[in-house]
Amino acid sequence: MSVRSFTKPPLLIIAAVAAVAIVAAAVLVAAATLSAAPTASSAQPGSLLTLPRATQAGQQTVFGRIVSLDRRAGHFSMRFDPALWLTGYTAQRAKGSTDVPNDYFILDETHTTLSYVVPRKADVTVLTKGTHTTTISVSRLALRVHRGWTRGQGFWLLTGSRYPSSALSIDEQYQP
Repeated sequence: MSVRSFTKPPLLIIAAVAAVAIVAAAVLVAAATLSAAPTASSAQPGSLLTLPRATQAGQQTVFGRIVSLDRRAGHFSMRFDPALWLTGYTAQRAKGSTDVPNDYFILDETHTTLSYVVPRKADVTVLTKGTHTTTISVSRLALRVHRGWTRGQGFWLLTGSRYPSSALSIDEQYQP
């Protein structure tokens, strides 16, 4: 009975291991690319955003309607009426009917307004010509609010985690 001892691994085994590693890396890169949903920063101009935006630890996303947006010293002050954007079974139960057009229902029972600080440089995305999106300044959004163009429209508000919990972004939600 003879025992073979290899001091160097055979070249064929090294090539096979390298090939498996390359294929595994390619599969991981492809999976990450396919599963990445467009965000506000990566979406093409005019494309519909994936809302609400992803949040980091400590940040918060709130859906609701903008009641007012006024200029203050160095920033804007927004009054915001939060609501719940419901879909599926939850929307059916909240509405009290299985007939939920477009599979969403907005629940706003209190009409309580909350105040938020909005920096002049906050990201704002609004809908134009149906589902096309465009980025505008906070001052342009304030003008739209004052003219009543946003009445009835829902927005996603992303707030920061540090005092005064300023609005980081405001994105208009498409509502068929």
